[in-house]
Amino acid sequence: MRGLLFVAVSLVVAAGAFWAGTRHSQHAAMSSGSEGTRKILYYVDPMNPAHTSDKPGLAPCGMKMEPV
Repeated sequence: MRGLLFVAVSLVVAAGAFWAGTRHSQHAAMSSGSEGTRKILYYVDPMNPAHTSDKPGLAPCGMKMEPV
């Protein structure tokens, strides 16, 4: 009986810690908010980082250019 109680309490504590960590990471991601103020310097091909461009578009491999 004591072992079962220990396992149940451990599971509740683990679930609570997981929930608290998830809430903390979501809050930290929302509060960073600096994404809108950053300036795009150039665009890069995700498959070939040596290929860059000053405008968005498609890379030679057909993938969308990623902002840097």
